Amino acid sequence: MENLLFSRLITVFLTIFVFFSAQFVYALQIFSGIVVNEVNGQPIANAEVVLTNRFDKNSVKTMTNAQGEFQFSLYADMIYDLQVKSKGFLTKTTKDIVSNKNSNSINLTIALKFIIIGKSMRLENIDFLPNNEELHISDTKSIDDLYSLLFTNPNLIVEISSHTDSRGNDDYNYQLSQSRAEKIVNYLLSRGIKKTQMMARGYGETYLLNHCENDVKCAGRDHEENRRSEYMVIGFLNQDTN
Repeated sequence: MENLLFSRLITVFLTIFVFFSAQFVYALQIFSGIVVNEVNGQPIANAEVVLTNRFDKNSVKTMTNAQGEFQFSLYADMIYDLQVKSKGFLTKTTKDIVSNKNSNSINLTIALKFIIIGKSMRLENIDFLPNNEELHISDTKSIDDLYSLLFTNPNLIVEISSHTDSRGNDDYNYQLSQSRAEKIVNYLLSRGIKKTQMMARGYGETYLLNHCENDVKCAGRDHEENRRSEYMVIGFLNQDTN
């Protein structure tokens, strides 16, 4: 009697195992993609592609072939994150890739942006009021974008700069712009970005974008154009760009 019961339990177990194994195999989905240069669309060979399963945190890595192509097998109904890096390019992370058992494949094109050293990029919507160095929460969206850039590219070093308009004393404007740049750096430090990745630099009214120099009468919107914050990649923490 006991042997018969044991035999039936084994049979039930094997039936369940085979059933779920079949479902598991059916769940596999092909995820393929190509990595290209954002500017010219040319494929990027030997780029490192890392796929992470959000559920169990397991990661698998592959390299793109000569045509910039890569491929993974996914389990259905899972959420994945993808990170792609290549020397000379900014690392790019694509989140929330959802596999679907009702689809046989996923195809994705990943465009990487070439790293340009020495090119200033404006931090939009950070408009300090005249004679004011305070950074308000409503100003931080573009800084959050900079945070993402530095977080996914931990070897980048950037200069974060601030500029004033020409109104006021030159020395005062220099000190004010330095304080503003440091406010942005401190915000990024509070988010976990390394101090070695950032340099705060105030330029005062040294680099005006228009004709509104000292003693030149200008409209408020013209002065506002000169009152800005920027960042610029100036180097790397080591010899690699990744």
